[in-house]
Amino acid sequence: MQQEFSDLVFAYACLPTYPSWSFVSIIDPKACKHAAFDCLLEYHQVKPDQVIAFGDADSDKVFLSRAGLG
Repeated sequence: MQQEFSDLVFAYACLPTYPSWSFVSIIDPKACKHAAFDCLLEYHQVKPDQVIAFGDADSDKVFLSRAGLG
């Protein structure tokens, strides 16, 4: 699949407690969490301070810092 979609970023991971499980995040390099956050705010007609956000990666800081509670 990675060869077929070479323009995407494939990030692989596994869990030590489940060594037979494999995970992959497939990301478009043009994706932007800042823009996605703005899009969701507009769609739901809410302000950033009305949002509770969760994240577990450094890249999540983009919206965690903008949310009312992150």
